[in-house]
Amino acid sequence: MFSRFYSKIPRCSIIHVSARGFFSFLLAPAPAILLGKVLVRELCFITTTARAEDHLKNWPGAAAITGLADAVVVPSRFLVDLFARYWHRSAAHLQTILDTSRFHYRERPPPAPILLHNRGLELEYNVPCSLRAFALVQHGPDAS
Repeated sequence: MFSRFYSKIPRCSIIHVSARGFFSFLLAPAPAILLGKVLVRELCFITTTARAEDHLKNWPGAAAITGLADAVVVPSRFLVDLFARYWHRSAAHLQTILDTSRFHYRERPPPAPILLHNRGLELEYNVPCSLRAFALVQHGPDAS
């Protein structure tokens, strides 16, 4: 999976990397940032984690890797100030609050179960097993 993702990086003109912190940062965001910075012109990093301070304080390499991004976008002033303390450039604040007065409640029927198999249709993902599991949920154990 990762090799397919990373092989597409050279064809991009912008890379958008979204990440949490700690060990998961090393698995995908850090390599994407490093490769993206070498192979692509622009790189945007976004994070929404409330534990960012702990991550940046205890993983100093994360601040350095994040610092390679051309832009860092965060959803709060708190995170803007936090990145300013650990990184030489400031992060951009992108407000994510919705105006709830624009949305109105309406009664809806109970949702019908929908099958979503997000792993593709290749044999190794065993789609028939997912279909049998869906049938069990719908009709009980006699629905094989």
